[in-house]
Amino acid sequence: MSKVFSTGPLENANGPLTTASFVMVKVLNNDTDDETEAHIKVFALNGDKIEIGDETLEVEPESSDFTSFDVSNAVEYEVQIELEEETDDVLVSVFGKNVDNELIAAHRVLQSELKKIDELTD
Repeated sequence: MSKVFSTGPLENANGPLTTASFVMVKVLNNDTDDETEAHIKVFALNGDKIEIGDETLEVEPESSDFTSFDVSNAVEYEVQIELEEETDDVLVSVFGKNVDNELIAAHRVLQSELKKIDELTD
């Protein structure tokens, strides 16, 4: 049984230093024996919800990995993450970065802030 999370809508039209050029998704697998799979989708929310990114990460036990997506043309965006198993050993965080590769505090979404949803949007 998988579990799916969403960041909810993130506003991305605040000015050059507070607008994300890309969003990073970090997956940490604390399981000592099993690898995990994280399916990640990113959507632009410029009126219509349009998929702008789709990637699957396979993360070895006791390791982490990340991927990034270009959100520079998204006025608003959402990140959805599906974890292959119901486990508390896998943690996820999402970070927006500006054109200067600096973290944007308003685009930081930690595991505890992610909203559980029923399934990934098709």
